[in-house]
Amino acid sequence: MSVKTLTSDLVKKPTTLIINVDDSNYADGYMMIDDGVSQTSFATNLYTFWKFRYGEKALNFWVERGNFTYDVSSEVSGAQFQNLDKVVILGASSVIPGIKDDISHYTACSFGIKLDPEQMTITYNATMDTIDITPTKRKTFAELGFLKFLDKRTEPNVCDSTGF
Repeated sequence: MSVKTLTSDLVKKPTTLIINVDDSNYADGYMMIDDGVSQTSFATNLYTFWKFRYGEKALNFWVERGNFTYDVSSEVSGAQFQNLDKVVILGASSVIPGIKDDISHYTACSFGIKLDPEQMTITYNATMDTIDITPTKRKTFAELGFLKFLDKRTEPNVCDSTGF
């Protein structure tokens, strides 16, 4: 297996967001999406600068700068990095004590632009002590809107649209 370090290699793979929370169980991060080659992305507004914020079992995405409707796949053949592969939350047992025993009681979903919940897969990786959340079908950050995961036993299940 070879390590891919060139932009031309990286853009052809979907993105995995790795979240490492602070002492208050919050995290912030940014991601720049552009063609990875041209030097005129800013001048022509052909980029999106995403901000991510995690806290209280929710991950929000919004455009800090740039063009919300920018589609890098129209600029770069085979581009996939604007798609979410999965979210990995590090230190899961510290973030949510008891998660390794209770993961079957958790559900996850994305809400999209229209706030219509779509189920996602949520698992606990005991070897890495991570919570892994994976879209059931690949979506761009613009389509995802925000993600939420929750304990169905103790929290209102906002992921189940039949309860609205």
